[in-house]
Amino acid sequence: MKIITKKSFFCVLLTILIFFSFTVNCFSENTDAGLDGLSSEYALVVNIDTNIYLYAENETEPLYCGFLPRVLTVAMMLNSGEDLNKEITITPEMIDQTPQISSANLKKGDYISLYDLCIAAVITNSQEATVALATYMGTTVEQFLATLNSKASELGCKATTFTNVHGYYRSGNINTTLADAALIIKYAVSAPGYLQIANTTYTKITVNRKPRELYTRNSTAIETNDYYISGAQAIAVSSDARIGASCANMITENDMRLISIAVTKESVGKVFEDIKLLSNFAAEEYITKTIVEKGSAVKEIQVRLGKGRDSVMLLSADAISITIPKSTPDEEIEYIYDIPENLVAPVNKGDVYGTLTVRCNGIVFATVDLTAQTSVERDMIASFTEALNGFFSNAIVWICLAVIILFIIIYTIILFYINRNKIRKQKNKKQDRVKIDIE
Repeated sequence: MKIITKKSFFCVLLTILIFFSFTVNCFSENTDAGLDGLSSEYALVVNIDTNIYLYAENETEPLYCGFLPRVLTVAMMLNSGEDLNKEITITPEMIDQTPQISSANLKKGDYISLYDLCIAAVITNSQEATVALATYMGTTVEQFLATLNSKASELGCKATTFTNVHGYYRSGNINTTLADAALIIKYAVSAPGYLQIANTTYTKITVNRKPRELYTRNSTAIETNDYYISGAQAIAVSSDARIGASCANMITENDMRLISIAVTKESVGKVFEDIKLLSNFAAEEYITKTIVEKGSAVKEIQVRLGKGRDSVMLLSADAISITIPKSTPDEEIEYIYDIPENLVAPVNKGDVYGTLTVRCNGIVFATVDLTAQTSVERDMIASFTEALNGFFSNAIVWICLAVIILFIIIYTIILFYINRNKIRKQKNKKQDRVKIDIE
């Protein structure tokens, strides 16, 4: 029989521990099974209705995103209120400021509508169309560039400075982050007609009163393409062999509007694969739940001195929706009330008397006002009674009363002695007067 020494035992134990340690590490690295194969160095999935990040990789790191200035320029034009059917002429200055002519193939002297310029800028990434839009809105590209950066700042961008409007890459042109890009894209998809343009796979624009065919460069919008994403809406794409590719799209799933953005140093095919991966991950793993309806009763609070009522129901001023993993149990959703212990009448219907904050897994999703469902008048009798009770329950009042009573007692005693002495004196005088009369 082989004897196991202490040394052998510890060697076996150490081997077992190393094995299990390796196994645990391998398991932990694959917990995000839905994102296996993601190659983009920068990636983001955000619910634009709640501003909650569902997935983020280097979202605050500086990067180059070629489509972003074009997207913002087009969105600003669509939101400008201009007559988009208005035709403008492509000037020599516009062409001179265009590094690369696109498949729209606009030349100096061409005349084209503002709407067709928007189409060319979005679906063919036309640099000359973007320059033309910028020149029209800002008189010069330089003037519009200042407006473009001002708009980005207004949208909440903190690390974005555009150096051109067409998005052509030049060395060191690292001018945004994914977090800022999401804010700009949110603005763009809300612009009237933007998504319709971005999801046009084939169209004809009119240049010099003649039709010109254009085809999209965004493969995720083409149903026959392997990169097509069912239910997705294309937003923008750009690629440059020197710097890589970037792409963004939006899906509406389970009442969620989810924007996916990916930026990679690899080919445009890789970024299409990653966008599809991110979109499917968000749709399959997350769900948006409306947990509080607008106007719903959420909390009853006591009312003092109310006429005919001793409580009132508080209503949520807005709806609250949260985007969470499907596996999240309801117990992990926290409802935090900031309301007084009770209210004192009068209570006015619709007035704000507190707030409700919803939090889950440490993330605050929303804070809404709580308003009174009904009005409650003040009961004057109850008010007087409480005031009277309050008056007599005050220690200072009792001390003052005690002092006053003591003063009255002392005053009465002093007055008594004064009067008694006065009576004695009067009596003595009367006796003295009688004696004199007798004598």
